[in-house]
Amino acid sequence: MYKLLMVEDDAHICELVSLYTDKAKLELITAADGEAGLAAYYDEEPDLVLLDIMLPERSGWELCREMRKDNPLLPILMLTGRGEADDIVRGLDIGADDYVVKPFDPNELMARIHALLRRAHPFSPGSLLSSGRLQVDMQNRELTAAGEKLLFPPRELELLAFFMQCSGQTLTREQLLDAVWGRDFDGDPRTVDVHVKRIRRRLDTVESGVQLVTVRQAGYRLEEII
Repeated sequence: MYKLLMVEDDAHICELVSLYTDKAKLELITAADGEAGLAAYYDEEPDLVLLDIMLPERSGWELCREMRKDNPLLPILMLTGRGEADDIVRGLDIGADDYVVKPFDPNELMARIHALLRRAHPFSPGSLLSSGRLQVDMQNRELTAAGEKLLFPPRELELLAFFMQCSGQTLTREQLLDAVWGRDFDGDPRTVDVHVKRIRRRLDTVESGVQLVTVRQAGYRLEEII
């Protein structure tokens, strides 16, 4: 289970994010001011940090600088109401990996969190993903359905694994491209549609217990079949 630290003084936002992180089986630690957030960072050693900017005691800017100096590889996501271009550029310049403006879509936030975790911890040893009757061993790149081993091309396996990480969440083509193909991908976004069709065809031949649903004008979502 990955450990997330959220430094945010709005209790309602913390509760909202907690609902989604619990569903995704992520541990969420919260701190309501900058000083408490920095102390929690050193005590808990989180795998990812969510930072508000306007905080009591110490600002998110200060925390971002100090955390980035301490750990150059730590995924940091700014989650703030300051959406001006200058603020976004400043946040990225001082070390944030991503920047989400309030109000936000919780599903989009979770997709961004999963993408950052996946980049920071790609296929860590022993990492297993399960959804329906599917199980993916990310270390050995093995996929099974109800115990039956399936052969998937690498890109389709990575895409399916990301859907499994975000099971139940609607993901846009852009989010899928960013997470699986990378931010530098400059090809046709419709390549996602092609890969989704191929995955569907493969899953139709086995008892997967899941289905890839098209969400009109939004993207795709992996759902477990009850």
